[in-house]
Amino acid sequence: MSGFEIAGIVLGSIPLVISTLEHYGDGLSALQRWRRYRREVHCLTRNLETERVKLQNVCEKLLVDIVPPSRIETMINDPMGNLWREEATQRKVRVRLWKGFDAFESTIGDVQTAVSEMNKRITSQCGPQASELKRAIFTLSRSQYTDLLSTIRDGISNLENLTDRNMELEPARRLRSQGRFLMLLREMSKSIYRALRFGLDCSCGHDVGLRLESRSANFIPTDDDEKIMSDTAFKLALSYRSSQEYPETAAWDENAKIWEEIRRLVDQKIPSSNYSTAVTRLIGGSSKLDASGLESEDFCQEIYSGVVALLEKDLAYS
Repeated sequence: MSGFEIAGIVLGSIPLVISTLEHYGDGLSALQRWRRYRREVHCLTRNLETERVKLQNVCEKLLVDIVPPSRIETMINDPMGNLWREEATQRKVRVRLWKGFDAFESTIGDVQTAVSEMNKRITSQCGPQASELKRAIFTLSRSQYTDLLSTIRDGISNLENLTDRNMELEPARRLRSQGRFLMLLREMSKSIYRALRFGLDCSCGHDVGLRLESRSANFIPTDDDEKIMSDTAFKLALSYRSSQEYPETAAWDENAKIWEEIRRLVDQKIPSSNYSTAVTRLIGGSSKLDASGLESEDFCQEIYSGVVALLEKDLAYS
């Protein structure tokens, strides 16, 4: 269970504790001798409601620009619903909190423990089965809840600070991530070029197109280069001139098989510590193959001018 999902559970649990306290306060009002303690119960209820609102604000802030506005309202109204468990939302929250996510997760865990313990104590002392003596003990020993309330208050305050500071730094982090992503794409483009160069040995002319399907640069600090690129999809298109212009196209059938191997590599995103080596290995290329049908300078121009330049422009304005 992720820290953000726990935040939703806590958000839904605090009202249950408040409801128990309010019910207990109503019971005290019927007892003339305990009426003077009703004020203290209301004070505890008010403090819990304040912390609930603060936690709700934290959750709303984390969800802004991550999910549609209408969904934010739905999630706040149903804090224990399935929307809090969506993997895509949790990952985006983790990206937003960056290296502060572990601290967020630990802190919200402490808050959840304190809320659960408070509910357990109140229920055992003020529930329907509790005697007047137990209710008196609760009232006279209300200081035992001070430590739990302090844990809740301090924890939510820390969550506010973590959220605010990380969101302030989010634009700069996104820019750094895009730079890293672009460098990885450059390396992948070079690897694909080398694979095609050594894999296509016919003498016919070719037109090559490379399109990036997913342009997301959202990844977390712990993602390594291989993980980032395995989630990045390309589509490649290759055409050749007619056989009337190039009679040597008899070798095309064999090259078509090689091309299918290239597509299979990209589609299946086969993991490898070296993407270039994996491409070359799978298409069965070797340095002795003639690359006369694929001009290096022309292909590089296609890759860098037609793909990388557009990608840089997209990332600059994203």
